[in-house]
Amino acid sequence: MRFSHFEKLQPVCPVCRLNGQDSPLALSTIEAEAAGDVQSGILACQSCGSEYPILDGMPIIVPEVRRFVQDNLFYLLARNDLTPAVESLLGDAAGPGSGLESIRQHVSSYAWDHWGDQDPEPFTPAPGGGRPGAVSRNLAEALDMLGDDLPDGPVLDIGCAAGRTVTDAAARLGRDVIGIDLSVPLARIGRRAVVDGRIDYGLRRVGLVYDRRSYPLDHQAGARGDVWLCDALALPFVAGSFALAIGMNVVDCLRDPRAGLIEISRVLAD
Repeated sequence: MRFSHFEKLQPVCPVCRLNGQDSPLALSTIEAEAAGDVQSGILACQSCGSEYPILDGMPIIVPEVRRFVQDNLFYLLARNDLTPAVESLLGDAAGPGSGLESIRQHVSSYAWDHWGDQDPEPFTPAPGGGRPGAVSRNLAEALDMLGDDLPDGPVLDIGCAAGRTVTDAAARLGRDVIGIDLSVPLARIGRRAVVDGRIDYGLRRVGLVYDRRSYPLDHQAGARGDVWLCDALALPFVAGSFALAIGMNVVDCLRDPRAGLIEISRVLAD
């Protein structure tokens, strides 16, 4: 979590927010920090006492943080330093239909579309002639239609996944862009892409066979982008915090789309 973003946005406690109170969060503990980027620590609400961890640079700011941790413990504690051969062996041992295989497919699909167009090595074309970069092309067309008449303020990217829309929006608009997602594996991939400028994932070839893809990325987001773990139905921001909201392929993923759109509207400037 970039400290500059925390200071500018001044996130509020989502538990208090659901009760109609905007209680600012304080950075109560910093355990690991480098160059203004908090890698590990705790955010705390001084009103209700709720605490929210910062893990791998991502603050987890959701209303039911204990439940979120319990439901995502496997992903939160999963190792991301496995060598390709060992990861492949573990995937084979877990077999098809396992939680590991499910998330590997999920990450492969999103990372390929978000960043496959920058892969230095050629790859087998997808069935039907699909090519990576669809989310980037769709965002560019949307911003073309939007024009330049925006109020001042940062941008919120809801369901940012592997981070391409965060970097594209930051580079094109020249504004701070906070990407949020609830998928821990995707958010972790996305934050590394946005902040470190590198992608590292398994690209599914066929069945349980994956090819490790790891390469530097070319984007112009600079220090304007970041990725947080937040819920679109309980955004930890005061009303009018953002000039623009982006949500690519996300409304159908909300358990209550109408409530999600109302909540997104709340944090947008007039």
